[in-house]
Amino acid sequence: MSLDEQEYSSLESSESSPKNSNELVDHINLEKDKAVCTVCGDIASGLHYGVISCNGCKTFFRRTVMTGRKFVCRKDGNCNFDKKDRCACRACRFRICVEAGMDEKAIQRIPSSNLSFSIARRRIQKNKNENTQEEEVKSKTLNITNTLITNPESEVLSLIRETLCLEEKLEKLRFSYFNPKDKNLKIIEAVEEPTIFSNISKYPPVEKWPPTSLPCSERRKFGEAKFWVYMDLYLGMAYVKTLPIFKSLSLEEKISLIKSIVIPNQLLTTASFSSQINSNVVQYPDGSSPFKNKANIIPLECELAKVQLYPFKN
Repeated sequence: MSLDEQEYSSLESSESSPKNSNELVDHINLEKDKAVCTVCGDIASGLHYGVISCNGCKTFFRRTVMTGRKFVCRKDGNCNFDKKDRCACRACRFRICVEAGMDEKAIQRIPSSNLSFSIARRRIQKNKNENTQEEEVKSKTLNITNTLITNPESEVLSLIRETLCLEEKLEKLRFSYFNPKDKNLKIIEAVEEPTIFSNISKYPPVEKWPPTSLPCSERRKFGEAKFWVYMDLYLGMAYVKTLPIFKSLSLEEKISLIKSIVIPNQLLTTASFSSQINSNVVQYPDGSSPFKNKANIIPLECELAKVQLYPFKN
C-alpha cells in the first residue's frame, strides 16, 4: 500500500455512519434533533463547501480535489454505499459528494502558474462573477437551513453566514474608492465612530489605479492612491467593532482588543492577497509593493516580508 493510500485508509477508518446513496435527498435530514451529513448520514459538523456534512466527508472531498486523485469504480458506479461498505469504493464516495453539491471552487488553492498581477486579478474577478448566481442560490438554501435546524448548530451556520458577508464587504471596500488617509483619528475616536461597513454603497470599485511606476509622492496626488498599511489597519479595526461581544466591553477593553488584533490582521490580509496572486513579496490590490522600484533594500526587510507569505504557500 502506497503512502497516499495509507493516508486515505487512515482518514476513512476514523469516519462513521454513512448511508445509502439512494437516500440522498434535497432537504436536510434531521435525526434526534441533529443535522445530518448529506453525503453519508453521520452527524454533521457544519456547512462545508456548500453542503451540510461531517468532518470525514469534508476532509475526503478536499483531499481528493487537492491531490487530483482519480478513482475508478470496479462495479461501474453501482456500489452499495452503506455503513458496512462505506470505505470500499472511493470513486462512488467522491461521486456522491459531488452529487450532494460539494463545490470544488470553494476549496482555496494557490495558482500553479507564474501569473502577473493584472492577469491574476482578472482571473479572481472572473471566478467571482461566475459564482455570483450560484452563491445567491446557496444563500437562499442556507436561509432555509437555519429555519430547519433547531439546535445550537443553527447558531454556528448563522455566524458563518454573517462572517462571510462581512468579509465580502471588507474586500469590496479594499478595492473601492474608500480611502481613510484623511481620517487622522485618535484610537478613542476610531473606537466610538460608526463602522464603515454600514456605508459601503457610497464607494464604487476603482476602475483604474494610479501607475505603479510613479514614486509614492506622485502617486499620492491621485485620489485613488492608498496608504495600504493604514488602509488595512483601519478596515481591521472596523471589522473588530462588528463582533457581537465588542459592544459589551468597556472602553479600555475595546482599545486593548483592537491593539492586539489589527496589526496581525493587517499582516495576514496582505499576505493572503499576495499569495492569491502568486506573488513572492507583499503586493497590494493596486499592483504596488513596498519593495518595488527600490534599489537598496535591507535584506532583513525582504525576509520579513516573505515570512508573511509562508503560512499561505503550503
